Amino acid sequence: MLIIDEAHRVASTQFRTIFDKVKYQYILCLTGTMDRLDGKEEYIKKFCPVVDQITVKEAVDNGWLSSFRDYKVLIDVDLTEYNEINRKFNLYFSYFNYDFNIAMKCSTNIVFRRTYAKNLGLNDKEVMAMAMDWMRTMNLRKKFAVGHPKKLEIAHKILEARSDKKCITFSATIKDAEKIKYGAVLSSKQTKKKNKVTLEEFNNQLFGVINTSKKLDEGADIKGLSVGIILAGDSSSIKKVQRFGRVLRLEEGKTAEMFTLVIRGTMEESWYNNATNTSYITLNEEQLDQVLDYQPLESRQRENIKNISFRF
Repeated sequence: MLIIDEAHRVASTQFRTIFDKVKYQYILCLTGTMDRLDGKEEYIKKFCPVVDQITVKEAVDNGWLSSFRDYKVLIDVDLTEYNEINRKFNLYFSYFNYDFNIAMKCSTNIVFRRTYAKNLGLNDKEVMAMAMDWMRTMNLRKKFAVGHPKKLEIAHKILEARSDKKCITFSATIKDAEKIKYGAVLSSKQTKKKNKVTLEEFNNQLFGVINTSKKLDEGADIKGLSVGIILAGDSSSIKKVQRFGRVLRLEEGKTAEMFTLVIRGTMEESWYNNATNTSYITLNEEQLDQVLDYQPLESRQRENIKNISFRF
């Protein structure tokens, strides 16, 4: 029997030869996220079609994963700069009929861009300029949201309130992860040996913080983790499921908490909704303080409850 864990990885050019190189009579593939952003999971299904799927709820109900609370924390900031960037972004986006694929291809594919320009009777250089401006404003918009300094402030508040827990944070970049004043940072800037030691030391701790960008998105098995903070998310449900998996490991009596920090009024709100397939609770900053004090939602005043949304 051939057993493949994290099976979504074997669709890559590097690993897909395993089906030809290894002789087997039976095959068992396991993964938390069968779907891939490039759609190549269809290649894997040719050799090992999906025969069973287990939802997070089913796993929790059966005692295979810890119970959890998924919080979308809405953060209010001055959006003057963001709104101006977003206005320009939409202006450039309109040249591509608000179609992401067209805009992206015009940014990266010369032949496609020239054909697109010709079909619309436009100048190739003009379309290229618009595509570059679209890309630039898209990146500026993302940078404003995912790296906003208030997220660091909120993350520190959560970590201080959960100082008796083992916590993990996910930032947009290693530079952002290094700004968190608690715990160690696991990154590609360090040697494999250094990262291994850092992870082993953290694994043996009863409480503490480990910070990362993408290094621990999947595959890491860390004992005792119960709190996760996503400072920079996106619309990928695959990435969220993998990150969620870090804190859902079964521990007796544990209720895991995942806090995703979202700048209200930005594209991060739709990103979160697109990435989330489980029930979640939306909190404002005042309600976050109450949650961190372990106050039950049911005890809150009506004016606070009306701002909380539950999705199932």
